[in-house]
Amino acid sequence: MRRIIFLIVISLCLFSCKKSTKVEVELYKDGKVKYEKKFLYPNDTLNYTYTEYYNNGIIKDNYKVVNGNIHGRAIAYYQSGNIENISDYVCGKLHGLNLVYNDNKELVRESLYLNNRQKIYLAYQKNKKNYIKKLAYIVNNGKAKGVGQMVIKETGNIDYDLTYYYQIFIEEDTVKLGEIIKSSIVPVIGNCNEECYIEIEMGEFDDTFTMINKSEVEEFELNNLDTLLYDHKADKVGINLIMGRMSVRSRIDGSLLGELYIYRDYYVEFSD
Repeated sequence: MRRIIFLIVISLCLFSCKKSTKVEVELYKDGKVKYEKKFLYPNDTLNYTYTEYYNNGIIKDNYKVVNGNIHGRAIAYYQSGNIENISDYVCGKLHGLNLVYNDNKELVRESLYLNNRQKIYLAYQKNKKNYIKKLAYIVNNGKAKGVGQMVIKETGNIDYDLTYYYQIFIEEDTVKLGEIIKSSIVPVIGNCNEECYIEIEMGEFDDTFTMINKSEVEEFELNNLDTLLYDHKADKVGINLIMGRMSVRSRIDGSLLGELYIYRDYYVEFSD
């Protein structure tokens, strides 16, 4: 029995010895590190982590390259060290959220990319009363169309009369592969009285916002401020999106009064 255990330990050691990390470094003229690439295997040039630095030593860019393409979450920083930009990539293409901050750590712009195409962006504005307005636009063929807004008062409360948007909450931002994601969706439609109702469809969309894989959740008729509880299974490692479509319709003739796309990201890691 001891011999078997000994052989296993030796084999694991030999295997781990092959994973010697190679580091490629470029320096500024004053000798400080400009960037470094950390390779998992000495002879592999297509898979590495990349970190670039300002001359003051603060990280400028940080991301991972898989099979020659940026893959996963990429983060850019100001010289102050504050985050400037967060982007999600799949095989070199923007896919997921892109968040832009100013140097005061305030979120000023948020975009949703599908297969390298910008489909939605949100502009954040602050007025003299410190009201924060989140303006939503759908991008189609390079043209942006305003579709909704959320107005948040100085107290942090939503101005329900002015808001035409939604909120989506999930229990955990990071889950294990195969776990169930529990989320709740709250549509907030100002001036949506008894003459209108809200439909919500959940599923997967392509880069033209055509639903290609509808989830088990069917259409719902919701009154304003009702909550939709939505559970689905995390079946893909990495950054994932909860996606849906919210439609406001007339109770009189069923006509479409407005439409918004719902999204929220979360991260899935391998199970133990």
